[in-house]
Amino acid sequence: MSIDRESYIPVHQQVAAILRQRIESGELRPGQKMPSETQVSQEFGIGRDTARDAFGVLRAEGLIETEKRVGSTVRVPPPVEPVDVPGPARITFRLPSPEERRRLPVGQGAVVVVIEREGEAPVLLASDRTELVIPR
Repeated sequence: MSIDRESYIPVHQQVAAILRQRIESGELRPGQKMPSETQVSQEFGIGRDTARDAFGVLRAEGLIETEKRVGSTVRVPPPVEPVDVPGPARITFRLPSPEERRRLPVGQGAVVVVIEREGEAPVLLASDRTELVIPR
């Protein structure tokens, strides 16, 4: 795949889409080191800032994790745990606060699930590790 410089889609978004496809197809596997920003910029003929922006998109989507001085790796999906949600309950989703991100912990790009029931304290869960089960 190549990027289309005439497209209305920003170049960093196009590069992110190509890398995303490589992850989803299994060409880049969970736990595998991603190519460096320099390698991506050379492959696509783009600047390192554009490559960095593409990696930022994938990080925000929760597809990769980046560690300073180590680089980026394809994120290993955490195990998903089913959580029973008997009604009546109100379920919302939102971005976590920095403290909630540390406490839960919530993966990069993931939101928190907030389950509220009358008379009870809200329950916060990491969306990337939770499957809501609502009984019939």
